[in-house]
Amino acid sequence: MPEKRMFTKKITESDAFLDMPLSSQCLYFHLNMNADDDGFVNNPKRIMRQIGASEDDLKLLITKAFILVFESGVIVIKHWRMHNTLQNDRYHPTDYQEEYALIGLKTNKAYTWKQNGNILETEPNSTKPNITKHSEEDIQKEIERLNEAFGKEIVDKCLLALLPYNFKACDLVELVTRYESINDLNAYAYTMMERKK
Repeated sequence: MPEKRMFTKKITESDAFLDMPLSSQCLYFHLNMNADDDGFVNNPKRIMRQIGASEDDLKLLITKAFILVFESGVIVIKHWRMHNTLQNDRYHPTDYQEEYALIGLKTNKAYTWKQNGNILETEPNSTKPNITKHSEEDIQKEIERLNEAFGKEIVDKCLLALLPYNFKACDLVELVTRYESINDLNAYAYTMMERKK
């Protein structure tokens, strides 16, 4: 693993980044320093414990989309390609090729999720994805599916947490696409509730 990593001020001096607690910022830097040449980290929780960061710091990085989380537990630094450029003779592809296949690069060199083989665009440094049009009937069916999958209590909690930020039920449908596991969705709701206090 290389000894040097780079950071772009476009990210580390953005309001979205500087609004986070110092502990979350510190965790972000340490995750970057321990990432492979494609920005993947397979032990984020160990790094979190080593530096004394909390679960909330990791959840905040996920919620603010500074890192993307895979079901395997591996993470990738969303803005890795904006931070780092490596010469071909020094570059070693990631070992996490299955996870790598699930993401693509936007034109600004930020990683984003693929959906059906296509890149799913999200607003930079935003917790709110671009919303596609859904009919009320589709949204209601999706919410019923979410209630069955995750439980009505957590879905209601997520919807309640989204209300003060002008999110609607259709946004929750999009968020479930983005946050594929209940833990990620739960973390999102928790962070929104904390901001509301």
